Amino acid sequence: ERQRIIEAGLTLDLQTNKWTGQYAYVEDPHTLPYNESLARKIAEKDRARMVKDGTYDMYVQVFNDAIDRGVFQKATEADLAYEGPKFCSSIVVAYKEDSSSTPMRLCANSSLTFKGTSFNKIMLSGPPPMQKIFYHLMLFRGYKVGITADISKFYNCILATYFDSQMKRVLFSPTPDGPLEVYLTKVVNFGELAAGNLAVTALKLTSRLFSGKSEAEVKEMYGDGPVKGSDIVAKPELWKQPEIPTYPEE
Repeated sequence: ERQRIIEAGLTLDLQTNKWTGQYAYVEDPHTLPYNESLARKIAEKDRARMVKDGTYDMYVQVFNDAIDRGVFQKATEADLAYEGPKFCSSIVVAYKEDSSSTPMRLCANSSLTFKGTSFNKIMLSGPPPMQKIFYHLMLFRGYKVGITADISKFYNCILATYFDSQMKRVLFSPTPDGPLEVYLTKVVNFGELAAGNLAVTALKLTSRLFSGKSEAEVKEMYGDGPVKGSDIVAKPELWKQPEIPTYPEE
C-alpha cells in the first residue's frame, strides 16, 4: 500500500521528460512549526566555522553549482509570503578528499527537529526501494566480468512540487558576512526520508514505459548504479559451494 501511494505521487511531463515527485505524509504538514530562527542560528555557526577553516569559498562554489543545476532557487517576495506549511533544513557538508570532481557534497538535514517534529518525521517513507546490499555484493560474483555504472545526480533528477519545496527551505549567502537569504529546494535531495524510494520508483516506472526493461533488471541497481556483469554467468550449482568461485584468465 505504501509503495502504491509513492507511485501515485509521481507524474511525468512528456514535453520536458521530467518526473515530478509529491511526497506523502503521515501527519498534516500544516502542523509543522516554522523553524527559520533555529535554521538561521545553525547556518550562521556553520558559516563562521567554514570561514575560519578556509572552506567557505568552496562551499559557495558548490552551492552556486547547485543553483545552476536547478537544485536551489532564491525565494521571491511571493515565495516568502506563502501562507502554506513552511520548514527549513540545515545544510550538512560532507567532504570527499579522494574525489577531484566533487570534493564537497551538500546534504539537507531534513531531520532537523523543532518543537518535537521535523520534515522527515511527518513524511511517509515507503518500503525499502532496493535489494539489500548483500544481494549486490554477491550478484556480480556470478559473472565472469563485473560491471558497474552511475546515474549522475540521481535524486536531483526528480523535481519537487511547490508545496514540498516550501518545506525544504535552506539559508545561504554568497559572502562571508552578507545576510543569509531563503532558498527553495526545487528537486528531491539527499537527506530527505523518502528521496531514495521516490527516485528508484521513478526509475522503475521509466523502465516500464520506455525501455522494455523488466523490474527485475532495475532491482539489480543499487541506488543510482547497476552492479552486475557480462552475459557469461556462472553455473547455478557453483553457488552451492561454500566459497564463491574465482575465474582465471583463459
